[in-house]
Order: sequence, then structure tokens, then C-alpha cells
Amino acid sequence: MILQYEIIKYRALAELRAEVRRGYLGMLWWILEPLLYMSVFYVLFAVGLRRGGPDFVPFLLTGLVAWKWFATSVNRGSGVLLANANLIRQVDLPKYLFPAVSLVVNTFKFIIVFVMLIGFLLWYGIPVTSSWLMVFILISAQLLFSAAVSFWVAALVPIVPDLKLVIENCLLLLFFVSGVFFDMSKVEPRVQTFLLLNPMAWLIDAYRGVLLRGTVPDIGYLAGVITFSCVLLYSGYRFLCWYGHEYPKIIR
Repeated sequence: MILQYEIIKYRALAELRAEVRRGYLGMLWWILEPLLYMSVFYVLFAVGLRRGGPDFVPFLLTGLVAWKWFATSVNRGSGVLLANANLIRQVDLPKYLFPAVSLVVNTFKFIIVFVMLIGFLLWYGIPVTSSWLMVFILISAQLLFSAAVSFWVAALVPIVPDLKLVIENCLLLLFFVSGVFFDMSKVEPRVQTFLLLNPMAWLIDAYRGVLLRGTVPDIGYLAGVITFSCVLLYSGYRFLCWYGHEYPKIIR
């Protein structure tokens, strides 16, 4: 277990260093890229379409930051075994290490952006309340859910490569129905119940409740998300362990 932890740490650091060396601005891109990403949607929805009220900016940014962490983790996780095909064919490593490394890298960059979001909320005048402490539990829940989905997409895409395109389009669909651009509480109850079957829709609304409205999320639903994520993560881990010896044969 210690050896596997060291492998994850070493490869995550190596990947971060490689990203820094690839561009002239280096680590600044970890800040600039999400800022550009969020600016595009702010200009589109807040300026161009004139949607939302006076607090729409923190509302939008909170949703975008949470969503980008999940979507990037899943999208990159889906191709991580294919991207490491040469290494997988040469070295018999546990296959779950590859999506785990990708998740660690994306989580590190998310933390940087999330700290910037907190700084913006303070500058904007959003009051700090005791409910903010719940954000650590929400981040942990999202980490579990992101890991669970990442493990499964990493496991399945090498078996059915066309799934990568399906995953990309599913993420695009979920992007628009997860409440990133709208307030879930204003949706018709029957539709809201259906949308909240998506854990990311609930998590985004919970982040906003904790940070912007000063409310504590539904503990029962939170426990359900964590339990579901743990079951999904464990099953994905077991599948990668069980099918691991086949990947060197099928990955091109």
C-alpha cells in the first residue's frame, strides 16, 4: 500500500512538472485557464444574455468551479489507460493507479481554483458563516464521486473505445442540467426530483447553500451520495483489479 501511494505521488508530481514545462507561462496556466473558462460563461450569460440577478456572478462561479473539477477528472480519466498504453504493456502495475494519478493532479489544480473562489466571495461581500465548515465534507463527497466515475470510465473505455465520445457528450448534457446556470430550487418539484438523481446537481446546489446562503445541506442526501460513491468506487476498483491482466492485450 505504501509503495502504491509513493507511485501515485511520484507520477502526479511528474505530470504536474511536465505541464509546467509545456508552456511559457508554466504554473500560471493553472490559474489563467480556469479564469478564462469562467470568463467565457460570465460574458455569455451575465452580459450577453443578461440572465440572473445581482448575485449571479458568485452563483455562476461556484457552480462552474465545482463542475469543472468533476468534468475534467472524468474526461481525462476516460482516456488515461489508453494514454499510458506503452507503460501498461511493459510494466505490470495495478491499473487503478492511472485514474488515481489523474484525479490527484486535477484535485490539486481544483484546490488552487477553489481558494481563489473563496477569496472572490470574501471580496464580493459574501458573509462567512459556520456553514462554511461543511464545504470540506462536500469536497470529500465530490472527490469520492469523481473517483468512482473516473475508475469506471477508465476501466470501460479501453474495452469499448467509442465510449469516450459517448462520455464527452454525456458530460456536455449534464453540464446544462446540473444546475450550473440555474437555481435548482426554482425548478418544478417533479423535474427537480429527477434532476437531483444526478449527484453533481445536488452537490452544486449544496455548495451554493453552504457558501452563499449559509444553509446546511440535507444530511440524509449527503450520506446517500457518499454511500453510493463508495459502492461505485469499490466496484470500479475491483473491476480494474479483476480485468487488469487483459488491458495489455487489448490496448493499442
